[in-house]
This record gives sequence, C-alpha cells and structure tokens, in this order.
Amino acid sequence: MKVYLLQDIEDLGHKGEVKDVSLGYAKNFLLVRGLARPATFQLIAQVTENQKKAELIQEKKKEEAQKIASQLKKVSLTIPLKFAKEGKEAYAGANKVKILSALEKKGFSFKGEQIELKNPLKEIGDYVITINIYPKVTVPLKIKITSASKK
Repeated sequence: MKVYLLQDIEDLGHKGEVKDVSLGYAKNFLLVRGLARPATFQLIAQVTENQKKAELIQEKKKEEAQKIASQLKKVSLTIPLKFAKEGKEAYAGANKVKILSALEKKGFSFKGEQIELKNPLKEIGDYVITINIYPKVTVPLKIKITSASKK
C-alpha cells in the first residue's frame, strides 16, 4: 500500500514522502497513529507538483547565492582595531559582529552563522575567512586588520 508520510519515521522515510508499505503496517500502525495517510492519485500528483516547485525555488536561491558570491569575491574588508602597543594584540578583536557590520557597509547582509571564524582576529595582518552563502556555495573573504589612528 502506498502511504504519504505526515511525519519523519525512523527506518521508513521523511515527512512528505510517498512510501510503499505492507497493508498491515499501514492500517495497524501508520494510519491509526496519524503518521501517514493513504496516497491517492491526486495526492501523489500534488506531492510531485509541490516537489517540482520546491526544486525550482531552491535552484533560484542557489543562482542568487552564486551571484552574491561572484560579487563578494571582489570585496576586501579593512577593519581598524585599537592596539595598546604595536605588535601586541588588539583590545577587542574583529569578531563576527564587526565583520557583519563591515559587510553591511559594503551592501551585503549575512547572518553570524554563515561566517566561519573560530577566534576573533586580533593582530595586524591579512586574513582570509570563509562565508557560507548557501549550501555548497562558499566564498573566501579577504580581511585586512589595521591599527586605528589615534585622534
């Protein structure tokens, strides 16, 4: 019997999938507990159509992410930090928040979890970090840490 899964079921499938199961398993377990419903021709056609729409949406998002990645490859950030003495670590390093702020000034909007940065950048120099724009779409970002001029 073909059933449409209403929830993820371990060892069977994920929500929204159509699976072929034995009649007894469907009637005595899946349907009774509201975990699935019978997969009619209309339901299968609707699920197939919804999957195609979802794939098109995902493809458009990936194309947009690739456009952003190509723009971001041309960007290099310069982040000035305050240092006590030259050659020492900065008081406050360039963390994800500062990097996001610098990116926003350049016209890019990302979330903190998209930036791969284990520790704040606290020393003068050039760095390359990775930004995960979309699954399987990553781009390296060049960052230059400089000393903030004293006023």
